[in-house]
Amino acid sequence: MIPASYKVDFSQYRRDRAAEGLGRLLSQFVPSCVLRQFLAVILNQCQDLYDAVLDLMRKRTLHDGEGENLEALGRIVGEPRAPYSYDDSTWFFADTGGQGADQTAAWCLNAPFAAYVPAADPDYRRNILARIMKNHALTSSVPELARIGEAVTGYGASFVKTGPMRVALHVPSSISKTALALYTRAVTDSLADERYALPYPATLRVGDIVMFVPNSFFASDRGGDHGCDHAPCAVGSTHFTM
Repeated sequence: MIPASYKVDFSQYRRDRAAEGLGRLLSQFVPSCVLRQFLAVILNQCQDLYDAVLDLMRKRTLHDGEGENLEALGRIVGEPRAPYSYDDSTWFFADTGGQGADQTAAWCLNAPFAAYVPAADPDYRRNILARIMKNHALTSSVPELARIGEAVTGYGASFVKTGPMRVALHVPSSISKTALALYTRAVTDSLADERYALPYPATLRVGDIVMFVPNSFFASDRGGDHGCDHAPCAVGSTHFTM
């Protein structure tokens, strides 16, 4: 889900138009019950139309939009409903209920770790938000990328230079597959080659190596929770492709 700060508040525009209209009657017409009833019918119809317009505007915002309304927003900013969410429930796991032997397919060499499924509305909202931020990125500086990445995925990340236009990615070990894919997955389509969800500089290669860092990781020069026999090690891997 996108942050609640992106919710547009329409409560300030909610008004009782019927009461406002009847309150503006000239004093000589106030005692006329028939006239007031006639105006009330018309004003109630205006109230229904007014409320419907506000609901229509609310449902066309990024926070509350659904279905076709979200796809319309995606077309405006250049983000189609691409399969950016992932599901690992399609593969065999010996220790996971419902994914045991004779219940699901087994992963084989060079197969993707996750299956591509169409992006549901919550994931699509996040993708649209990422596209908006990407469209407004100024310099693709490291601080800018770090802020955008955390805002879009909910997980912070660090970039470590490993070569010319190549960086390794340091992420929390608890990062979700979808969030990791948003940081590392490049898509080649009719628009561009190797296009990332985040506004990385052109020709930058991200995530050849990903370091998965626990909250309290082992460090040889620290004690307490970071000491030997207490803390788990951070693990780097090149096998994480979605």
